[in-house]
Amino acid sequence: MELSIVAFFVSSWVNLASVFASIEDLAKSSPAVQTTVDIKPGAGRQEVLEKLGGFVCKFHYRAQGGTKEEWSLSISVNEAKKEFLCSVERPSGKSYLFFEEFKLEVSGARLQSVLLEKEPGVVLSEVEYAVNKKENSVQDSPGKFNSQLSKVQVYAKKSSKVKKDL
Repeated sequence: MELSIVAFFVSSWVNLASVFASIEDLAKSSPAVQTTVDIKPGAGRQEVLEKLGGFVCKFHYRAQGGTKEEWSLSISVNEAKKEFLCSVERPSGKSYLFFEEFKLEVSGARLQSVLLEKEPGVVLSEVEYAVNKKENSVQDSPGKFNSQLSKVQVYAKKSSKVKKDL
């Protein structure tokens, strides 16, 4: 019994390590698609969308604060075109905007994991956002999100059952 539990944990760890290695490889690779996005405070709910083949990455947001900031939306893909990394981030670092809401959703591949940072290297608390694997999305948790955001990243893999359109 104890041996099978140990084998399960070792197997789980190896699988998890390979997922993290895939994400790390995608994050280091040059994006296949990269778009500069001007996040405009006070402009109401805004949306930006980018496509790569059958994979779609869509970011909705509403922000307040000083002046617009330059952000980027990028999609990276592995050689087999089965794993995708969609990132929306502030390349120059910390954002000074006050995000009222955000949502990043993907289609064409199934959401596997997310990474959200309030400032570079500082992850958001898990209570501040909600992952909806049925909708293939991650978004703010109303009333719990502290309005700080510098990166939203979704790792997704193609499977036979994926959300078709956004």
